[in-house]
Amino acid sequence: MRYKPAVLFGIALFCLSASAARADHIDWLYSWSRSPDKVYADGSTTSYIALTSEGEVPAGGNTDVVAANLSVYSNAPDTAPATFTHKPYTLTLTITDGDSSAAGSLVFTGEFNGQVTSDSSNAGILFTGQNTQSLTLGEHLYTVTMDAYAPPGPPGSTNVGSIGAHAIVAVQTLPEPSSIFLAALALPAGVFWRRRRRKD
Repeated sequence: MRYKPAVLFGIALFCLSASAARADHIDWLYSWSRSPDKVYADGSTTSYIALTSEGEVPAGGNTDVVAANLSVYSNAPDTAPATFTHKPYTLTLTITDGDSSAAGSLVFTGEFNGQVTSDSSNAGILFTGQNTQSLTLGEHLYTVTMDAYAPPGPPGSTNVGSIGAHAIVAVQTLPEPSSIFLAALALPAGVFWRRRRRKD
């Protein structure tokens, strides 16, 4: 059976989109590092927010990740709370692709603002960099979105806060070269067939 060029063009586009949207299970590794590890309040050496790092963790496909846990330390009295004014931090995510072993990093930035005392915590954050970033490793595209914040409790609290608790890692398989080649061949054929029909 012989197909018209327009039909071949449609088949090629379908193959290309199906390849790009394929949801294969992809194994990968990630780790987080932070700078600094302690963000001090304005002019203070005793009141600060501590950020944790995380060693290498295995993951598969799309998943949420935690960038850093947060804990508050302070001896400031209620009458003179410690203040955080545009106090910056940096969180770096390193990803290693399971198939190719290729590795790369994404850097996210933000700042703390607010006040803490020996028995209270009212600290917020502002994301100052790009919240969504992408990285191509091997044949896979990793897209990371970090836009979540769980504020830390007062000093001494057991439950800690976090940044990036809902950071989403979307892993997509890039189009295979054969699909791209097929689409490239079909596109001129589709244009030619359309022009021929108009001429007829």
